[in-house]
Amino acid sequence: MSDPSKVLDELERLSKAATPGPWRWWTSNSWRRLSSDPSGKDGDVLCPDKHPIDGHPDCCIKQEDMAHIAAANPETVLALVELARAVIAERSASRHFGKVIGNPDAAYLARDKLLAETERVNAALKKLGGIGG
Repeated sequence: MSDPSKVLDELERLSKAATPGPWRWWTSNSWRRLSSDPSGKDGDVLCPDKHPIDGHPDCCIKQEDMAHIAAANPETVLALVELARAVIAERSASRHFGKVIGNPDAAYLARDKLLAETERVNAALKKLGGIGG
């Protein structure tokens, strides 16, 4: 996926299919469980189990939750954080530019800042688009 909007659409689709959060880790009897807040400690997201055939430890997790966890990897989350920061900075520069229109020198400085922030947004979008494909 090289189109950032497709990456975001896929993350949204996976998030909506996964067990609603927030999620919390619970431990009891030395078993860790990942549960949604509404369910409490039952491990409705991820819980330990013994494999039905050989009895070895395994985990129970829905395919939708597995896909969501895999998609929300650190690279993706960091790209989204970088994109959000760049968008916030660009909006701030835009507001500043609007305030200084009456002063040509300040307007040029604001324009340069806005252009630099736009480049950061574009770089973040490019990074995000490169995730997963």
